[in-house]
Amino acid sequence: MANGEFFKLSTYFNDLGLSWPIVFVEKRIPRYYEGFQWKHFVEGSHCSVHAFRLPFWEVWFLDDNGRKRYYIMCCEEPPFPYHEILEAPLPSYLHPFKEVVKRCWYVREERQMLCWGIKKNLLNL
Repeated sequence: MANGEFFKLSTYFNDLGLSWPIVFVEKRIPRYYEGFQWKHFVEGSHCSVHAFRLPFWEVWFLDDNGRKRYYIMCCEEPPFPYHEILEAPLPSYLHPFKEVVKRCWYVREERQMLCWGIKKNLLNL
């Protein structure tokens, strides 16, 4: 990953109050994320960071109470347990964008902010 890209993503996660090692462990993005689009939204006290490549969408965000949250979502039935299914219209706190807005998403909420690209290897999925 180029230094500019690393700096940009580090800044996105800093806006959420998350340090790079909390999300990615090492000073690089796992290969799992090759081809993913990264998006960042800030609107008042709401902030979110998105990693997206169909069928997966990950979002780290601050909820209405300012708590850090992390969802791993899949628009197909995922290979992991999920907590709920979100259908359109998606909640505004997720800052949905055009590629995700009209889809149904299986949602796994994680308490740890560690990215799915690392977590899935640890779980052997």
